[in-house]
Amino acid sequence: MIHEDGSRWANYSYGKPITTRQLGACLKGFVGTCDTVRIPKGTVYKALGNQPAKEVCKGYDLSRFDESFTRYLPPVTDEERKAWEDVAKYFNPAMAGFPKDPV
Repeated sequence: MIHEDGSRWANYSYGKPITTRQLGACLKGFVGTCDTVRIPKGTVYKALGNQPAKEVCKGYDLSRFDESFTRYLPPVTDEERKAWEDVAKYFNPAMAGFPKDPV
């Protein structure tokens, strides 16, 4: 979020990028507080070549966003879904220049 050109999150607080604590405060009204999340070995991290250092961390279960996504985002068309599946299939974060720990 903070690495996108023109992102308001890059200058969130007095010219500084949003922190994980500030992001959590923004999300609290929509999905509550973060929980301890177990990261299964393998999964998407193995595909991305970026296995997390810890198997337990703080985060959100994606299913907690379902209501907010339904309420605030337009429905995804079949064409959009196919395009994103293609992106996910061939995406390599190292080649895209993404940092190791994006916010």
